[in-house]
Amino acid sequence: MESPRQPGGQRSGDGTPDGQDLSGEEQGTPPPVSESNDPSKRLNTQQRVFLRLLLSIEEAELNRGEAMRLVERVSDFIDADRTPRLDGAESEVYLASAFPYRPPNRPLASVSELRAVDGITPELYRLIAPYLTVWPVEGSKVNILTAPPQLLAALAGDDAFEPLASQEVARIVELRAEGMITDVDTYLSDAL
Repeated sequence: MESPRQPGGQRSGDGTPDGQDLSGEEQGTPPPVSESNDPSKRLNTQQRVFLRLLLSIEEAELNRGEAMRLVERVSDFIDADRTPRLDGAESEVYLASAFPYRPPNRPLASVSELRAVDGITPELYRLIAPYLTVWPVEGSKVNILTAPPQLLAALAGDDAFEPLASQEVARIVELRAEGMITDVDTYLSDAL
C-alpha cells in the first residue's frame, strides 16, 4: 500500500522520502540550530510584517513568543536550508508526524500550504489566510486605501516588532474615510 502524498513531497511505498537523503535524521540526530537569540538579527522585513500580522489578529490570541515561533516555523518551511531556526522546524519535525513529509524548502505556491506548517492550526489558518498572498515574492505592495485594519496594523515599519496601536489604525481608517488619505505620499507624510 502506498503512503499518502503530503505537502512538500511524496513518500515511496517503503516509507522513505523519494530520492531524498535523510542526512542523519533517520537516526534521530537533529541538525544544529542556527540563528541569534536577538530577533532584530534573525527576522527580515517580510518576517516582521508576518509577525505583526499574527499579533494584530485579536481572535488568534497569540502572544509575541507564540507568534515568533510561528514566524520561524513558516520561515523554516520555505527556506532552502535544512538547519532549524531557534524556534523553527525542519524535516525532523515533519518526518516524525503521523503522516511523515518534508517541508518544501521553497517559496509557497499557495497560501493553503501554510496548513502543513507545524503550529498552524485550522482555526489560525482560517483567521490569517484572508490577509495573505504568495505573489509577488519580492517587492510586494499593499493598497493602503483598501487594506483592512489588521493589515494596516502589520505595516508598522520595517524595524518594529509590534503592530500599530489600535488607536493609530483607527486614525488611519478615519482619515481614509474622510478622503484625507488619497495616496501613499499623503499617508506617509501624515503625522499620526
